[in-house]
Amino acid sequence: MLNVALREKQTMRDILEFTLPTKLVGMDAAGIKREMEAAVDQIRGIWREGCREWMREAPAESEDVNQEVSCE
Repeated sequence: MLNVALREKQTMRDILEFTLPTKLVGMDAAGIKREMEAAVDQIRGIWREGCREWMREAPAESEDVNQEVSCE
């Protein structure tokens, strides 16, 4: 789970700190809204895939296997 979380964190940081700001330069409000929606969709997709990957892996002994988990 740690590797999945670190990869998700780095990808989201890249999107929010580097990719998205350069796309927003010079855009009007409608364009910014479209780009923000696309970024949110991309981040949600990353979360879903990471969650699916985590659910395929066997939990570590230290993890609570009875804890509820949702990929949505």
